[in-house]
Amino acid sequence: MNTPVMRVPKERKAMAAMTLILMSITCSAQKALQGTYAEQGVPIDAYSYYTFHGQGGFEYHAGGDLGDDFFGRGTYRISHDTLFLEYSVDSAIPLPYHKATFWTDLTDSITLEVRVKDLEGSPIAHANVYSREHSAIGKVVDGDGFGRFRLKRIETDYDITVSFIGFVPHTIKIPGFRSYRLDVFLSETGKGVPIYKHSDTLRIVEFTDAYLVLRGGDDSDSRWVKVDGGE
Repeated sequence: MNTPVMRVPKERKAMAAMTLILMSITCSAQKALQGTYAEQGVPIDAYSYYTFHGQGGFEYHAGGDLGDDFFGRGTYRISHDTLFLEYSVDSAIPLPYHKATFWTDLTDSITLEVRVKDLEGSPIAHANVYSREHSAIGKVVDGDGFGRFRLKRIETDYDITVSFIGFVPHTIKIPGFRSYRLDVFLSETGKGVPIYKHSDTLRIVEFTDAYLVLRGGDDSDSRWVKVDGGE
C-alpha cells in the first residue's frame, strides 16, 4: 500500500522559507554598544573607561590626576558573545625636536641662541635652558621664548636641555667649537602613551543596559558600569 504524501501549498513553502531567513538574521544579529563604560575596582584617584559609538568605533582612556597614562581609538565588533577590539587609529604622539644652524666664530668663545616653541610654532615664554655638566648654561628664556649665551670654546660637546612645565624636556648635544642657533619644539605631556596596532578579545559574561561583565584571556572577570548613555 502506498503511503500518502502530504503536499504543502506553495504559499506555505514561501512563508516557511522567509521564517527561516528571519530567524537566521535574528540569531546572527550583532549587539551594539553605545555610551561610556567605566571599569570598577580601579583606585579612587584613577580611571579606566571605554566610550563606544554606535557606528562601531570606540575610544579607551586610562590614567589618574595628571591625565591619561594610556589611550587608544579603533573599531569594535561583537560576535558569538565575544567583544573584539581593534586599536586601529594612529594616535602616535610626536616627540620634541629641534632645528639647528651653525657658523664659525674666530674668537675664543662661541654664541648659542635658543628659541623655544611648541609643536605649532608658538613661543614658549620663560622656558628653562640648562646643562647638568656645564654651569655656564643656565637661563630662563624671555617672553618670546628666546635666550642667548656666550660660551667658552671647547673641543668636546655641550649638552643642553630645554624644559618647561607641561612639556616633554628635550636634550641636545652640540660641538663646543662652533656657534649655534637652535629652534627647539617641545611636545606637551599628560596625553599618555597611545595604544596602536593592538587587538583584544573579551568574552561577554553578562550584557545588560547598565553594565557589562567581560572575561579576558587570563580568565579573570572585569565589570564595566555604564556611566553615560552617549548620543
